[in-house]
Amino acid sequence: MQVALWTLPLVLAAADAEAPHSPRGVVAWTATLPGAPARGCATDEQRVFQGVMRPVNKREHALLVAVERATGRVAWQREVGRGYPHAAPGLVGPLVVHGGFSGDVLALDRATGAERWRFKNGEGGLLSTPQVERSAQGERVWLGFIGGAVALDAATGRELLRIPLAAGTSVLGVRDGRVFVHGNAENLVFAFDSASGRELWRVPGPVIDRERRVSAGFQPEAVAVDERSIYVPTNVAETWAVDVASGKKRWGYEPTPGGGSFGNSLALGGAALFLSASNQNSSAVARVDAATGLLSWRRELPGIVHATPLVVGEVVAVPTGSAGLMVFGARDGEPRFTVKTGASWWDACSADGVIYVGHERRKLSAVE
Repeated sequence: MQVALWTLPLVLAAADAEAPHSPRGVVAWTATLPGAPARGCATDEQRVFQGVMRPVNKREHALLVAVERATGRVAWQREVGRGYPHAAPGLVGPLVVHGGFSGDVLALDRATGAERWRFKNGEGGLLSTPQVERSAQGERVWLGFIGGAVALDAATGRELLRIPLAAGTSVLGVRDGRVFVHGNAENLVFAFDSASGRELWRVPGPVIDRERRVSAGFQPEAVAVDERSIYVPTNVAETWAVDVASGKKRWGYEPTPGGGSFGNSLALGGAALFLSASNQNSSAVARVDAATGLLSWRRELPGIVHATPLVVGEVVAVPTGSAGLMVFGARDGEPRFTVKTGASWWDACSADGVIYVGHERRKLSAVE
């Protein structure tokens, strides 16, 4: 089963491999949510877990909603904190972990929504999707907050390790004993030893003013990690592949002129990266080779695109703010179909060839 999360680093099923099932563009059901979809969703064998934002007495409340995959029925919903939810939910063993900008993080039973543990970060809100690290000592969940990154025991929520940083912190991924972190104040990507918290390397973004020694920063909304590289967008229309062991830049991809600020979001599908972005003039999605950064294809998109591409079998799906869900062949970039959902601003998720996409008017649709 493919499990996909929207603001978390995505290592998805290979687009170049033979896929058992790809969607055909049929809406199986549309569920009504108790608030506006926020960030992204996650799936297990039975349910879709969608974060939403609901105003109550002029204040934002973060909710988590569990929707039955077979029928679109809302199975349960729980408030998980005050403030806007800046992260997608994360699946951690039998639990789903989510939180709002208040600093509260809840671990809920996937089947019932019952609270299993709660963690409070005193400095402020959850900024990145929970990341799971598995080792001989058990499972840990990494959370990015205002004030640093924190590792918790996945079963109990007990704090195990804290890596303090000056301001907002996003945990980009965990792999082979390394935790990758973006520090908003420093505007750097860091690698730390996940057992001790010792810094292994740091990398600044592209130099934009050599005389003043000013570097552009990175954008942590969506990155990808594999055994060789961490792929991370910058905020000057470039995406970098950085060696996970050394922190050295392997390549940078910059789009052709006039094509949108690439690097806003990306997904890894096998040997390829799929990038989507917008600027004031245009939007586009592109496929580049993960080993070299060379462009395979590129397609213009209408309207505004904030969402990460989603690799599903032999296709790549892009939620858009005007056209709905647009789907292209992952190999050749040829248009396959468009589903006219409402405007979709955040990430979709998928399982068994079905795409689940949250959109305007407080809806979640299943596209088969």
